[in-house]
Amino acid sequence: MEFSNKEKMTDKAFSRIMLSSILAIVLCMAALCSTSYAWFTTSLGTNGQLTAANFDITVSVTDTAAAVAAEEDGSFILPAGEYTVSIQKSANATAQRGYASIRCGSEVFYTQAIDGATIEFTLIAASEVQASFVAEIGICALDDRGWDDLTLTLGTP
Repeated sequence: MEFSNKEKMTDKAFSRIMLSSILAIVLCMAALCSTSYAWFTTSLGTNGQLTAANFDITVSVTDTAAAVAAEEDGSFILPAGEYTVSIQKSANATAQRGYASIRCGSEVFYTQAIDGATIEFTLIAASEVQASFVAEIGICALDDRGWDDLTLTLGTP
């Protein structure tokens, strides 16, 4: 309804406009009140506990005679020779899969995904080396070699 400046608005038209305005204000107030109520009455429960996954590995290094003992920091000092290395997912690992990085000086090698199966390979130490095996969560895309029947040579002859 449009009114020119000279026409007078009827009571019925005025009542309709005022009623719709009052209704809109009431709806906005109800929304504001319910939002405020929800904001101030909500509580966050501390019952739930969020824990991150972990991935641990068990490493076994053996030479032809016996198993090689790990150092206190978990690394292995290997005199020159040939060793069989077995890496498997630890029983207390909560992550479904991960991989191991094998560090020897500046050389770093990455295994395929370890998701329950044991990875076994031959490690040849050309000279005395200190090798460390570190568990990593996820999948490594850097090393695509197959680790079945792999021979890894570390150190300089």
